[in-house]
Amino acid sequence: MGLAFFYELFPEQSEVETLAISLDDEQAAVYKLPASQYFFCEQICPNPDCRCNEVIATVCAPNFTGNLASLIIGFEDTDKAPTVKPALDAPQSQYSDRLARLLFDRLKRDPPAAARLQRHYDLVKKRAIRDLARHKFLTSAK
Repeated sequence: MGLAFFYELFPEQSEVETLAISLDDEQAAVYKLPASQYFFCEQICPNPDCRCNEVIATVCAPNFTGNLASLIIGFEDTDKAPTVKPALDAPQSQYSDRLARLLFDRLKRDPPAAARLQRHYDLVKKRAIRDLARHKFLTSAK
């Protein structure tokens, strides 16, 4: 089973809740990244039996083509900021480690943003459970 993009399952919510980080020249210099607005599009495992507690963020920016990074955001310990690291099995740009640091710093400073990612994970899992139950009901009724 592949990953599901949060914006495909919850388009209206995604439009207002997708994490975007804008860096001006001064902020970009801190992370050694180009000044830009970076979007972190969430992918989540829709398998209702999987409890990986991870969200994959595909990072893109308007002045770049393609994905800049695929970052794994882990929620292993709810008392701490989530972990963030580049996904080893996905193509990465030269900026992936720096984008991971940028995202980690943001989630550490902004607990509501981290909680929102966790809530999105939970929403996808709840929908998967609901859809699986509906499928089982429909197939048993035949």
